[in-house]
Amino acid sequence: MVDLTNLLIDIEDQRHYNSCVGQSLSTYLEMIWKKFDSSAQEFSPAFIWLVTKKEQGKDGNVGANPSVALSVLKKYGCCLEKTFSYTDENLTSYPNAAAFAEAKKHRIGGSRLLTYDLLKPTLDKGLPVSCLMDFGGGHQVIFADYRDWE
Repeated sequence: MVDLTNLLIDIEDQRHYNSCVGQSLSTYLEMIWKKFDSSAQEFSPAFIWLVTKKEQGKDGNVGANPSVALSVLKKYGCCLEKTFSYTDENLTSYPNAAAFAEAKKHRIGGSRLLTYDLLKPTLDKGLPVSCLMDFGGGHQVIFADYRDWE
């Protein structure tokens, strides 16, 4: 059994927005930050979702591609929630220059595609996994624990 839920700051509701990629990846960043820095930082799901959609040439309340979102995190990073919060107003606008400047401080070095057989060993190492679950429409989620999978 592995339980990394102690790394969660809180569980958020994406409400009526198709922003699960932003929610999942911001939660992943928060968990990794807390694991290696021992402090809690809340990252902006709105920033990830909106910048990813723009990189894809999409507009409106549509889902975002997780691979593009990871490229966004590598290229731009992610600002903090307090800088660009998950509000109706922000979710219909676009992050400003200050949000992008702050995001640069929180860029990822890269990402890795995991096959199912690497999911459990990754969790065993104390690392959460952000994953696309495709069951007819797709939904991005975080794996933070497991119990008796075999």
